[in-house]
Amino acid sequence: MLSVKKQLKWFFFILAILFLIPEKTKAQTIHRYQIDLITDNDLYTNALEDRYYSNGLFVNFRWSEKTEGTSLFLKKIWSVGIGHQIYVPYQSKIDSLSQIDRPFSAYLYANASLRLFKKNEMVHHITVQLGTIGPRAKGEELQRGYHKMIGIFVPQGWQYQLKNEFGVNIVYDYLKLLYYSKNRTVDLGLPVRIKLGNTFSGVSIGTVFRIGQLKPYHASAYTGGNLAYSEPDKNCCEYYFFIKPQFNYVAYDATIQGKMFGERDIHAMGKKNFVYETTLGAAFSSGRWGIYLSAHLKTREAKKQSSPHSYGRIGIEFRF
Repeated sequence: MLSVKKQLKWFFFILAILFLIPEKTKAQTIHRYQIDLITDNDLYTNALEDRYYSNGLFVNFRWSEKTEGTSLFLKKIWSVGIGHQIYVPYQSKIDSLSQIDRPFSAYLYANASLRLFKKNEMVHHITVQLGTIGPRAKGEELQRGYHKMIGIFVPQGWQYQLKNEFGVNIVYDYLKLLYYSKNRTVDLGLPVRIKLGNTFSGVSIGTVFRIGQLKPYHASAYTGGNLAYSEPDKNCCEYYFFIKPQFNYVAYDATIQGKMFGERDIHAMGKKNFVYETTLGAAFSSGRWGIYLSAHLKTREAKKQSSPHSYGRIGIEFRF
């Protein structure tokens, strides 16, 4: 089996080939649809670890909607997708409950969302998620299968995972431009996130600083605004580095506290009310293709959690 290092090498090799494939159409082609593939893994930031937020996989399909001249919004972009996340303790090979400092849990869901872009570079993003935690989310099967595929240890301890509970969650993201340089090589924004549901509830606030060849928020890959309906994108290339520090207030986290309704799960734990997170990343987008990489550094999320943790994210985009 291929090691994680070799898999990443092949991933970037194939991606480089795709970027070199020229488009048959002109540079100012209107792209109305997009497919995203996103993978999260703590192995991307530390190949020797497999702990806490172990793995995430997301697939989304987006499309732009025509807006009338009198509309309050410059652009509307819809999205549907599926996602899966796996959470494990500090060790993924355990023999007793005493070794668990964060519960074994997984979250499987489908989502639908709407992004609304205003001319003053204000972005509203509303997402509805329907999903489940517990054995129905198939965290054990997927983690075992992935570890077998890459030829590493078989996880042990999933018999202690949190119980099933269906979840309904609403996520509202707000982003406001605070500053940008004259030639748009630097900008600063205010991101806010509100989560309400029986799987996740809380509020996040921070700042996002970008530097590079930037597009306005309504046309940027960072906001998911890089689709058009009738007006072609005159500047097809965008690349930037970014840093995003933020504070999270966690009102409820079912992947730690277990199900919200019914009898309390004996494997549930207490969560930390305040979590600090820093995200560092880079992105490149041109024509049909885009890629972004990021590293996420987070303080402890569970009260018993032994240490802070980190994970990496790789995303690719294809527009048509």
